[in-house]
Amino acid sequence: MVVGLPEMTGQGAWFVALAYWFRGAHLVNILYNLVDWCLSEPRHFAKYMFTRKLLETVSMFTYLVVAMYALWAMGGKAGSTADGTHITAAVLRASPLLARMQAWIYLEITAFFLQICSGAFFLLYVQLRGLFGKKTHVPDDEDQRHNSDSLSYYSHDIGWSNLIIVTAVIHALALLSNLELANQAARATKLAYSGIMIAGRVLQIYFFLPFRNAKREHVPIPPKVWAGFTILEVVGLILVLTFESYSGITAATSVVEVAVFIGQWAQHRVTMKRQAKKEEE
Repeated sequence: MVVGLPEMTGQGAWFVALAYWFRGAHLVNILYNLVDWCLSEPRHFAKYMFTRKLLETVSMFTYLVVAMYALWAMGGKAGSTADGTHITAAVLRASPLLARMQAWIYLEITAFFLQICSGAFFLLYVQLRGLFGKKTHVPDDEDQRHNSDSLSYYSHDIGWSNLIIVTAVIHALALLSNLELANQAARATKLAYSGIMIAGRVLQIYFFLPFRNAKREHVPIPPKVWAGFTILEVVGLILVLTFESYSGITAATSVVEVAVFIGQWAQHRVTMKRQAKKEEE
């Protein structure tokens, strides 16, 4: 979350501890994903299904507990100092690392709940299409669809759409927070960055979705489309380099934006290679 943390003393002690809790939750999640990837091969799937599901449950439960504790701690008694006061704006201004941590933790919690909402809306979209007779899969695949859990069946589709929708909403929240900035020059730059990134994510809804077609084949994204979005990312990075401060939520969202875009490109490359290999077999 943050490279380098202040000492766990004074008003920031519990805040730093909260950051370490999030780091621990991320490590558990990374461990689960590595094991899940190693055991996803067909020859291991049935044998180690219980192990995968157990680790998945532990991973989700760990992250949920940390997120809920963060909500309680940042707005309740656990977030108070010895004299009964919360971390003040003056303390955050005196410690850029604490201010950066606050932005990251708010971003972390927001993204977590947005993913849940985005997944729910995706399933609602699929359900409505079915009610109106618009198939999301071909008839030959219906037996597989109705014999599997919706979350499992559409997990990759939900994950891909979450990368687009959640990132767009986070940029929108950053844009709204920057409307109150007193520094006019800084506000204009950050508003321009957030606006460009929101426009890019809206365009991705058109160019990057759906993740799979009715035959459950992954939809290829042309190289020229990737090139266009890469240029947009470079323009955004140029604006980020002009920021006067990197302790706010906009700077945090810029890191998320780059990480998500690289992840999208990598996921698409790996997915298309796997599909091509499967078709050859």
